[in-house]
Amino acid sequence: MSDKLYELMNWRDIEEIVYSECSHPERLLGPHKVEDQFLIQAFVPGAVSLVLQYLDGTKQVDMEQQDEEGYFACLVSEKEMPLYEYVATYPDGERMTVPECYRFETEMTTEEIGTFERGKCTCSENLLGAQLTKRDGLSGIRFRVYAPHALRVSVVGDFNRFDGRMHQMCGVEDSGFYELFIPGLAEGISYQYEIKDRHGVCYLKADPYARKQTFGGRCLSEVVKEKSYKWADKAFMEERKKLAKALKAPCYYEMHLNAFFGQGKVGFKKHADALVENIKSKGYTHVLFMPMMEYPADQSFGYETLGYFALSSRFGASNDVKYVIDAFHKAGIFVMMDYTPARFPMEECGLRYFDGACLYEASDERRRYQADVDGQGVGEGLRHIDALAFLLAECCAAAGDDVVHDAGRYACGLCGSLLRCRGGLGIGVNGHAGDLAGGDSGEELLPVAVDEGKQAGVHFFGEGAAGVAGGVGAGGLIAEEG
Repeated sequence: MSDKLYELMNWRDIEEIVYSECSHPERLLGPHKVEDQFLIQAFVPGAVSLVLQYLDGTKQVDMEQQDEEGYFACLVSEKEMPLYEYVATYPDGERMTVPECYRFETEMTTEEIGTFERGKCTCSENLLGAQLTKRDGLSGIRFRVYAPHALRVSVVGDFNRFDGRMHQMCGVEDSGFYELFIPGLAEGISYQYEIKDRHGVCYLKADPYARKQTFGGRCLSEVVKEKSYKWADKAFMEERKKLAKALKAPCYYEMHLNAFFGQGKVGFKKHADALVENIKSKGYTHVLFMPMMEYPADQSFGYETLGYFALSSRFGASNDVKYVIDAFHKAGIFVMMDYTPARFPMEECGLRYFDGACLYEASDERRRYQADVDGQGVGEGLRHIDALAFLLAECCAAAGDDVVHDAGRYACGLCGSLLRCRGGLGIGVNGHAGDLAGGDSGEELLPVAVDEGKQAGVHFFGEGAAGVAGGVGAGGLIAEEG
């Protein structure tokens, strides 16, 4: 090891990175200007040698090992540091190309952080999660997660052997947000977050904002790009407000698609026309689908949701779902979808103790659990202002044009969670809009026919609920007590 390199090493901070307890690895790793040279440091666990190579192929530099765990450093004489990557060699002779992640500064702004922390962010699904993007001309994926109680957060997947020491994420100031851009990753990759709490315990977590989730075995999130779909329901969308107001007693048909077609044999697109004709022939004005967002247990019928932004893979591709909604709209039938935004099952890979503390669930154990229809304990969430941003985003995203074309949403169990614990904030949760009320949130009480004619009252709490329902746009939100 050269004397100059040795003098430049910050051994205390290096130890934090090697023991994967660092919330700001960018302060050491990557290129840093030192007089007329660049000091470049990298941590590739298990590597016995590391070579820095320019992406244009003009130069290679053998890096010096500073720690036998896989910490390397070198000095490069350049006025401006070109784009580069690493080639790591392991004891068995295997070689792996490793992109440089720590030359890119975090992009999250102070304004975005403030909006989220105040509970006013209605599009946090675009702010957080995994986003395909470009930095300095390089294509890759930007990961961002909120974990304010974590000691360290990493992105793991096949691309780094699921080693949480490798891609340690960069804390955004001291806001509790973590971010990392990894060049070279593309659509279709699966990943998790490895979160180390302040007691040194590690948790593997699915991304709460992922658009595709895989449950069973490993809880993996997947990066997907939504495919375009050409809607054919323009006439219905333009007239639905008038149609909704003309309905004196809307009649709902509630169904779960797996139960309707048989487990594992949904065939959305194939059977859409027959399904629509069947429901229309019986005189129903609305169809209410049981939850369609990703869930782990078939027997829950979707009421134990883990992937709030991911349509369940049980129902085929997202465009198949859009085709069915399109078919109902063209037949003049309104579409609603059940979902459970205020509670979740207690799988370790989900929202429970997400960052080693009660981020989404109640910190008071007496209010943390409620029993579902089978008596199984499920956690109640939405206890913090940060979790409220999650609720607002899931309402907006799940009822937006990109997924279900402004279909209405029927939120189960919101009052029990929010009114008891968040009533002082003036956030209404019983509201109606979208396919039920055509986007008109002015009614105070709307009688609706539910489950083949049973009367029920759906209340709207005025300005308070507009903060939730209004954010959904034409799709709207409906909520029930308990």
